[in-house]
Amino acid sequence: MDGAAFVDARWVHAANAMTFNTAIDDQVRNGCWTSAESSKDVVELELIRSGATLEEEDGFHPSVFVSALGHETGDYHCAVNVELSVWAATASSFVREGREIGTLTHTLLWSSNSLLTGDRVSMNERIRSTHQQLIQKFLIALEKNDRYAREQMIESVGEEHAAFWKAILE
Repeated sequence: MDGAAFVDARWVHAANAMTFNTAIDDQVRNGCWTSAESSKDVVELELIRSGATLEEEDGFHPSVFVSALGHETGDYHCAVNVELSVWAATASSFVREGREIGTLTHTLLWSSNSLLTGDRVSMNERIRSTHQQLIQKFLIALEKNDRYAREQMIESVGEEHAAFWKAILE
């Protein structure tokens, strides 16, 4: 190998599989977010429009968490931190007493958030719209980071192996 490529291959795996599961983390109180399912639906719709498949949690595919944390601040006003995070599986192994033991853990791949304040009446729609914007940002990051990781992997193997890896990765 001519050089080492230090890239996050989880981006390549996520882009190749385009299979995700979604979950809601609703930590909003006092009626400031009453339509959490609507946010999850809009996130799932954006994923499907991008060619993704949705599956139940299986431990291998990335998990998309549609989250919000907030409460009423007084007189029908709310403060809500809206977040979208994507967690991906990372495989590793270690040797103990001569035996190799494999592990699969989930680590944060991508996350973004936005703080919203305002009247309770419009908060559901603003949260849903923010979740839609955040999943779109993730899908753009997925495309860019996948392309970068593939380019770096191909460049790191040297000319004699580049054609082989290019055929696999592209």
